[in-house]
This record gives sequence, structure tokens and C-alpha cells, in this order.
Amino acid sequence: MVKKYKPIIKNMEYPKLSLLYGEPIALQSEHYNLYLQKIVENAGYDINSERILLDSAAICVYSMLSRLFEKNYKIWQPQERLEIASDIYSYLGFGLLPAKDLSIHGGKVVTPSTHYTLGWKNKWGKRDKPVDYFTCGFLQAAMSLAYSKPLGAYQVKQSRCLTMGEDENEFVIQRRDTYKQYSISPGVGILPPKYTIEEQKFSQLDTGKITQWMLEILSTEANNGLLSLFGIPMTRHFANYYNYLSFELEKEITGFTGDSLLAREMLIEVANYGAFYTFGNMMKSEEWYHFVVPNCKIREDWIASLVTCINTFGWGSWEIRKVVPNDKLLIRVYGGYESNFFLRNYEKSEFSKSYFATGIAGGIMNLLYNIDITQKPELSDEFFEETFDTEFSFVAVQTSSRCMGDDYCEFEARGLF
Repeated sequence: MVKKYKPIIKNMEYPKLSLLYGEPIALQSEHYNLYLQKIVENAGYDINSERILLDSAAICVYSMLSRLFEKNYKIWQPQERLEIASDIYSYLGFGLLPAKDLSIHGGKVVTPSTHYTLGWKNKWGKRDKPVDYFTCGFLQAAMSLAYSKPLGAYQVKQSRCLTMGEDENEFVIQRRDTYKQYSISPGVGILPPKYTIEEQKFSQLDTGKITQWMLEILSTEANNGLLSLFGIPMTRHFANYYNYLSFELEKEITGFTGDSLLAREMLIEVANYGAFYTFGNMMKSEEWYHFVVPNCKIREDWIASLVTCINTFGWGSWEIRKVVPNDKLLIRVYGGYESNFFLRNYEKSEFSKSYFATGIAGGIMNLLYNIDITQKPELSDEFFEETFDTEFSFVAVQTSSRCMGDDYCEFEARGLF
């Protein structure tokens, strides 16, 4: 039996980022992954959603694998490179990706399950076209590097998909002679200067124990290429994949409509949705009630515990500045992956740009004070729509932004009532 390649993810002490061969990695659930793709696909305005989804994946994966193979120059045989890429794909929780029948001319990859196809099928059922653009982009990058070609030298299309009623997925890879040039991933981007994170004065929790507990859970390995934590399908995803999707979508929608706020609202809603399902299921889980709840004396201890867990997810360094029960949450983020990316790729902005972190801040307050997750309500798309868009919901705004020249990003979530 051939030994599987296990990638090395390095965790930065400050800011709290996780790096896979120079590419920032962020823990995310299928709920955020799928809803973000759904928003991109359904954006309208003649936006080329397929290009955005494919390019975002290909650029990040190509950059990551390039750094890996540059540092390990003895790994040069195409089949070995493809097998390593396949092992990384599975380790990150994207499924199985057998690559033994590929050649310099291309070929086919057939797999029984991937994160995106299985997730979409289980969550929303059938659709009339293939869903897994991420895997197409991943294969495009892996093939290009396996055969020492520029990114774009291969075209990958999904020909069979679980979401179309098939019993397996099939990806067809072909060589192409003409192709566009791709941008280069900024990697970790521009990091902020180091700040001393203040202790959470409103809570007496032992956050060190919670951090250690969470790190042990995060060491869980994928089973048949699929990762499940707290009963939720998860991925160790590419943070810059989210960044490319978000900022490309924003650029295209703004270009078509002239409305710079429309995409922002859509992307904040995606983060609300991700918080609702990811944190909601997490705080309903047996693990949470076994380890965290016995140490919580007040409702605000749940928030302190959750933010402590967030600081192991690769999202940057999150700090609670203030909590007013049932009224306000003030969060400060140092080195969030959105601002790191934006500052490297774009000029200083007139507007705040951390849409994901904004939505998460609002989502936390809605879970604790709007729907009361401590009562373990049943979570569904209908319940999300009913509770996150009412007069009783909490909405977050970004009050400081590194993208606008501030030293950190700060978010305030308040009730509308």
C-alpha cells in the first residue's frame, strides 16, 4: 500500500492564520461553501459565474502546489505530483480524486464523492448542470504543474455529477494550445503590525483550555476524503478562494449596476448563513455540551467560547472588545484574511471590505439573543429567512477597516429593535 502524503499546515501565532505552503487556509462548513457558490451562480447581470468559480480555485491551488514542488525539487515525476495533489485534496476534506489514469494529454477522473457534489445533493437535491467548479479548478492546476505547463494549459469540465442523478462524478481533462494568462495569488497578503490582544474581562472562562480542546478536534482526519466536525461537513479551504470569489463578484456586479452596496449585502448575507448553520450546529453538538457548556455561567460565556474557537480557524486574530447582553457586540480583528488579501491586490478603498467578518459578527448575536441557540432550535433555510431578516434581528456594520487605512478592523453588531 502506497503511503499517503500528509501536507503540513503551519499555524501562525499572530495573527491567527493557517498556511499551507504559503496559501492561507480557513476552516469552513459546507453551508458557507455551498451558499457562496449559489450566490455567485445566481447573481445575474450576465456575470460569468463559471469563470469566477473556476479561476478562483485554479489560482489558489496552482500557487500552493508551485511552492510545494519548488521546495521539494526531487518530486518531479508527473504521476507522483498528481498523487500528492490528490492526497492534499482529500486531506483538506474535498473528497476522493484518483489520478492514476491521467497523462500529458489529459484523461478522465471518476470519483464517487466530492465535498461540493455530495453536499449540494444532500442539502438542495438535484440540479440540471454539474456543480463542482472547485474540483475542476483544482485538477486544472494539478495537471499544469504535474507536466510543467503554465496554468491554463489544461481545460477541465465535469461531465457527470451526483446532483444530476448520476451515481458518480466524472471530470474530463483536455490539453489546449491557446489560453489566457492568470493572476498570481498574493499568498498571505499584507499582515498588520503586532498588537497585544486584551483579555476578555467580561468572562472568567479558561480560554486556554478551550483553545487546546478545539485544536484537538481540528486534528481530526478526513474519512474517505470527507471531513466532519461537530456533525457538520467541513473543509480546510483556501482563504484566497473566498477572497477571489467575493471581490470578483463585487467588481462585476458594481460594473453592471453601478451599485457598490449590492454585492456587499449579498456577501454579508452569505456569512450570516454560514454562522447560522456552522455555529448553530456547533453549539448544539454533544461535544459543545460536554466540554464548553459546564464552564459557562452566563450567556456571554458562550460568545467568549465561540470567539476563542474562531481563533483556531485561520480567520485572523479576533478580540471581543465589548458585549452588552441582548444589545451590542464589538469585535476587533487583526490580520483577517479579507483585509490581508485586499491590501496586497488593490489600492486603499473608500469603503470597508471585510464582508465575511461583518456577517459573522451579526450572526453570533442573532444566534445567542435572537433565536436563542441555547434552546437547541431546529435549523433550516426557512428558519434562517424568518429570523435573520426581521425587526428583532441583529445587524453588524464595520466601523474600522484596514482597507481604508485603519490599523485594524472593527465590527459592531446591534439590534434593529
